[in-house]
Amino acid sequence: MKKQVLVSVDRGETRVALLEASGTPAPRKTASGAARRRRKPAASSDYSVAELYLERRGNRSIVGNIYKGRVDNVLAGLEAAFVDIGLEKNGFLHVDEIVLPGVEAPRRGRGGSRDGRNITDLLKPGQDIVVQVVKDPLKTKGARLSMDLTIAGRYMVYAPYGEGVGVSRRLDEKERERLRKEAAKLELKGAGAIIRTSAQGAKRADLERELVYLFKLGEVLQK
Repeated sequence: MKKQVLVSVDRGETRVALLEASGTPAPRKTASGAARRRRKPAASSDYSVAELYLERRGNRSIVGNIYKGRVDNVLAGLEAAFVDIGLEKNGFLHVDEIVLPGVEAPRRGRGGSRDGRNITDLLKPGQDIVVQVVKDPLKTKGARLSMDLTIAGRYMVYAPYGEGVGVSRRLDEKERERLRKEAAKLELKGAGAIIRTSAQGAKRADLERELVYLFKLGEVLQK
């Protein structure tokens, strides 16, 4: 899969587009050195926009940021807690996003908690927790938070509280199957991982090397 990245920057906004094209690119004709220096890359109608990112001055996204927060209050009726992470407005943490080692949280729409627990049994005001922003603050609403943390690397996303290995669906089936085999013997230490689209062509040694780095990041995060 062939890719291009387009970046447009002005005083008010930065725009980044990831373009993808399938198939084999056509061979290029040779040209003299002077001609190569003058020639600009030709745009291809075969490309389509796969991802688009916008960032406005003074309004930078905090999605993906990880914070040590403090529970401000817990509302049983909303099945949610409001967490102070140092921003103007407290973040919103729904019960579905609570992850505590060894504790199963209640899940809305799944028949409730298996052991009768509710959110007031899981979190208390004043409790310190580690959370990740999954949605930016918007007007009167605070950031949406999760305790199900993920740490992104070049080839994979490491999920300390996840399980198993998934592979990006944006890869073709043959490459997905190859990556599944490469990742089959990875030692995840009880965690989970998602192999990213950018891992196309990666070998097991590449994945193992990055996993060591992600484990170290996870240890620093816990400290």
